[in-house]
Amino acid sequence: MHVSIGEKAKEFDKSGKYRRKVDNALKLLEQFRQKYPFKDHPESIDNLTAEDLFNKGGDYFFRWIVYELKDLGYIGGYPTAFRNACEKLEDFKELLRIVVDEEKTLAEKVDAPWENISGMGRDKQLAKKIIYCYNDNILPIFKTTDLEDFIGLLRGRQNLPSNYDSMFTGRKYEFLNQALLNVKEGFIEAKDWNNAYFMWFLYATYKGY
Repeated sequence: MHVSIGEKAKEFDKSGKYRRKVDNALKLLEQFRQKYPFKDHPESIDNLTAEDLFNKGGDYFFRWIVYELKDLGYIGGYPTAFRNACEKLEDFKELLRIVVDEEKTLAEKVDAPWENISGMGRDKQLAKKIIYCYNDNILPIFKTTDLEDFIGLLRGRQNLPSNYDSMFTGRKYEFLNQALLNVKEGFIEAKDWNNAYFMWFLYATYKGY
């Protein structure tokens, strides 16, 4: 572990700026989960319409994921992906069922066939954000290279498994998430931090956000 992480944690957010940001974002997350209760009521996925997903100028699922919940892990806008998800509504519903399936691993959820909807493949950041919004046990960091950077700084890239480069995106995400959560659990200053607050600590401390 990086020797100075505890000291950096002691100096973090003395003004309370990030704590307020996270507290407000978590309240919005609760509103999102009430509006789209797919984890508690997976049968409600059946009633999802294309307009529920994307309704330009209105209130819609992807607006919450990308914009309303931007303080729980920023990702760029994906209007093409939004439209394509509407056009492949039944495929997207099946992906949502995988997202809320508690028998699926994190890797399985990320490595589900999101690429069947054009614009949702590649690093699958939009998919990861959707998964996070129904899972309190992962970090809201969705860019693989950012996760790799944090691991390199805090643990050293030599601690990556020998087969890391051949892993699928989801398996990498699962491994990197757990490795960073292990770092979080390893220093006393973060014992009361939720995962979103730890995310902001990492970005503010090591990337200057």
